[in-house]
Amino acid sequence: MLPYYKQIVDHFRSKNVDLVFVDTDGNFDVLIPLFLEAGINGFFPFERAAGMDPARVRKEYGHAFCMFGGLDKREVARGREAICRHVDAFVPALLADGGYVPMLDRTAPPDLSLDATKFLIERVRYWGEKVYGA
Repeated sequence: MLPYYKQIVDHFRSKNVDLVFVDTDGNFDVLIPLFLEAGINGFFPFERAAGMDPARVRKEYGHAFCMFGGLDKREVARGREAICRHVDAFVPALLADGGYVPMLDRTAPPDLSLDATKFLIERVRYWGEKVYGA
């Protein structure tokens, strides 16, 4: 598929599109070099259950691309303490490093409560304000 991705990316670039994201469910570690060769420069959702860790990938590839996702929906469903542990472990560093937008790593499951979702947003906002001084 590499030649076709290159064609698509070239077309977007000819239209002054700077960021070309790919929805990469599952574990796409082995595909990252090919996507980069095609000119893709953004990925989401960094599905934790599939072994995708945005902090690990950032260490390996630096700022070769932007990332959305990586907030483990399973941890968020466990409640406030789990949310704090999970978010605090990697979100502040990735926000400070740039090129990262925190969001759930897949669609919210039915066991994800409204309270947990609100708290997740508050926790991410807290770190965004600390990092960016907003």
